[in-house]
Parts: sequence; C-alpha cells; structure tokens
Amino acid sequence: MSDQCFVYCLDCRQFYTGTCDEKGIYQRDLDAEHRGHSVHVFGDPYTYQEPICSTLITLMRGGEVPKLLVTFTHAAIKLGYLDDALRISREEGIQAQKARARAAESSRFARRYRHGV
Repeated sequence: MSDQCFVYCLDCRQFYTGTCDEKGIYQRDLDAEHRGHSVHVFGDPYTYQEPICSTLITLMRGGEVPKLLVTFTHAAIKLGYLDDALRISREEGIQAQKARARAAESSRFARRYRHGV
C-alpha cells in the first residue's frame, strides 16, 4: 500500500505530493513529471523553520495554503531554509508553534477588548 508524501521540486519550484512506499520512502521512479529533477522530500514539519512549518502543517491537514504564506515559503526556500544546517529539533519546532499560537490568541483578545489601544 503506497502513501503520499510532500515533495518540493527545486527545478520546477513547486510543491507536490509524491508516492511513498509502505515504509514512507519516496518512490522517484513512480514520478514521471519530476523524474531526474532535484527534489526535497519533507519529513516532520516541526523540524522546519517558519514559514515552511506552517505550510506543511496546513497541507497535511488538507487545507488550502494562503497565497501570502506560499510566497513567504518560496522565499524561505530560496534563502536556503531547506538546508539541514537551518533545521531545528522537533521539540524546538513544537514550542515555536505553541508560542505563535499564544501570541495570535493574545493579539485576538487585545483587539476584541481594545487593550493596549
């Protein structure tokens, strides 16, 4: 049984879903469109810095990624954020996501009750 994995084609500069085997290994030979291209197969989304992390989480949830987030993600990839040297630990990524969620909730609360205005 094959599964889907998220892949970024560095030559075409686009995200797509690739076919993975039952062990979760990307099957390049089943990918006719990007065969022979340089590709990056994404792993755990929490090991990537923002905005790549948010984009992957949205894709994995089956949601539509906002255009602005996609633009920032492409810019981050151009800046080298896929390099292993810029990857972070899973725990750091989870803590960063929680901090962003708390900040967003705090901001929503402040706007709603006009605190700090």
